[in-house]
Amino acid sequence: MFKTTKHHHAPVEIPPDESYENLVFARGYAVGDLLTSPPVPMWHKLELSGRMLFWDPRLELSHVSHDGFSVTLLGHAIHLLDDTDNLQEIVEKLATRRRHSRESYVSELEKLAGRFIAIDGTPSEAWIQSDAGALRSIYYSSEGGFIASHQNLIAEMLLKVTPSIFGTRAWRNSNRSFTYPGNKTHWNEVSYLHANHEIEIGSMDIRRVSLDPPLNISTSEVVNLIVPLLRIQVPHLAKRQKPLVSLTAGQDSRTTLAILRDQRNSFDFFTYGLTYAQRQEAVQSDLDTSLELASAKGLDRHRILNVNGPLTNKALSTVLRRNSPKSSNPNVIEKYLEEFPDSRMHIRSSFNEIGVSNYRRKYPHDKITPELIALIHTYGSGYTAETLKAKQEYVLGTNLLGVDGYHPLDLYYWEIRMGSWLGTINSESDVAFDTHILINSRLIIKYLLSAPYAERIKTATYDQIVKTCWPELYNIPVNGVMR
Repeated sequence: MFKTTKHHHAPVEIPPDESYENLVFARGYAVGDLLTSPPVPMWHKLELSGRMLFWDPRLELSHVSHDGFSVTLLGHAIHLLDDTDNLQEIVEKLATRRRHSRESYVSELEKLAGRFIAIDGTPSEAWIQSDAGALRSIYYSSEGGFIASHQNLIAEMLLKVTPSIFGTRAWRNSNRSFTYPGNKTHWNEVSYLHANHEIEIGSMDIRRVSLDPPLNISTSEVVNLIVPLLRIQVPHLAKRQKPLVSLTAGQDSRTTLAILRDQRNSFDFFTYGLTYAQRQEAVQSDLDTSLELASAKGLDRHRILNVNGPLTNKALSTVLRRNSPKSSNPNVIEKYLEEFPDSRMHIRSSFNEIGVSNYRRKYPHDKITPELIALIHTYGSGYTAETLKAKQEYVLGTNLLGVDGYHPLDLYYWEIRMGSWLGTINSESDVAFDTHILINSRLIIKYLLSAPYAERIKTATYDQIVKTCWPELYNIPVNGVMR
């Protein structure tokens, strides 16, 4: 007879530290058969059928084990059909589905929005996957048997690692790229797990998560399905401590603002003011539009986040370099810590454009090849042999060309352009706050990709969302253009 066990750990506040040691691998985790001690001293631990999971206590965790089946969720989630963000309730339902069948469990995960990792296990195996967009990243080392939130965390646990070609300046100079290609990282011994994939903790076997195909319905039908799923998240986000929304002049931000309309006064808004940026005209235009939006639409809790130069704080810089070999805007991270000293939830809009099918519009090729994928990855500027090889491995190893109902370039945009790049951005800001994106659910993304292609490339879905939820937002230009 198996007994039922339940564990729930609420997130806790970690006091500031002048040395910034409290920010080392912030909001991270590590799991593996061979792990015996926490990689960060203050992290919590949980044994999962002989496998040890360690995690930063700033993250919420719920675990249920019954009849030999267990489910663990680490992070935050909102069930879009049950209208709850109670992690314990969500995990209990997932565990019930898992006892019934793994297909039922995966189908239930599809209905979650949030940023989390999910582990389902039996006494003989345990599989781990991330949220829809892999925004809580998963890195792994087949050599060491480690899985973790940060590639540098695995590198530290392995003790001896070597930089890969993709971590060199020479590769970056010869390949104009937004992220590493395929599942590659800065380290030869560390790999990245793509969105829509899962890995077995012991054997390190990898497989694609099954996806329900899009529905092929009208844009109006898509909007009617999506808007309730977006709106249902707002009260759950609003009840958190002073949630933050980054506001820009773009379409993605306008769509998020439209959804937040009825509870906009529950959120703090901010706009980046990068006074040192080269494209000052674009930065100023973004600021002007955001200020106009805030004034016209009653966003009283709006501020400009002025970043006046590069990061000079050596202690913080050292921690950020330890956390990640690749950093986008460390000076912005410093500003986050100065302006938002309390633990917040940051609502971003960066993932929204997945429904537009940008790559299919820019590269209207009948035949999708690794060469085309490599060209897209390097912005059409050309690629080296190493990049092409990594793309060949990605295309073949993930069955990119054979997922029922999904165009390969839509999947590539989802799994690499957004999953790999945006996951890294979110991990960098984890030292200041956690992140939520309204459309980060496989159910919502499936609906977004159900609209007619000709409508999607014109952003018709997002236009209809704004016109349905807050049409007056289009009285103000979107990136300088009236919609």
